[in-house]
Amino acid sequence: MGDFVDLFSQSTFVVIATALFVILAACAFFYFWRSSKARKAYSETAERERELRRQFEAVVSSTRDGIIVITDKQEVAMISDVAARMVGVTREEAIGKLLYRLPIRIVDANVQPVALTEAFATTEVAPRTIG
Repeated sequence: MGDFVDLFSQSTFVVIATALFVILAACAFFYFWRSSKARKAYSETAERERELRRQFEAVVSSTRDGIIVITDKQEVAMISDVAARMVGVTREEAIGKLLYRLPIRIVDANVQPVALTEAFATTEVAPRTIG
């Protein structure tokens, strides 16, 4: 027991312990400083995304055309009020549903039926008239 107490009384031990404590405190400060910067950047990005979404929804809701935005998995990401009325559902019912689950009947300019996958497929050619 006496050897253990003598260890704390040695100046080299005290210097090493103090240095380790200072390094640990510096690391903790650096970690929390970086974390706060990351949280700030995330909150700014999230706010910017919300603002852009509000602007996009304002444009979509102000148009007289029906607009349906779908994901690459064919889920409805956004639907305008006009499109929801055309389809016969509410916006809340449509968002998140798979496109083929909505009661949509699509025809081309010659009133011929068009498959949903063909109507909403991405193309490299000129846009086509559907409806």
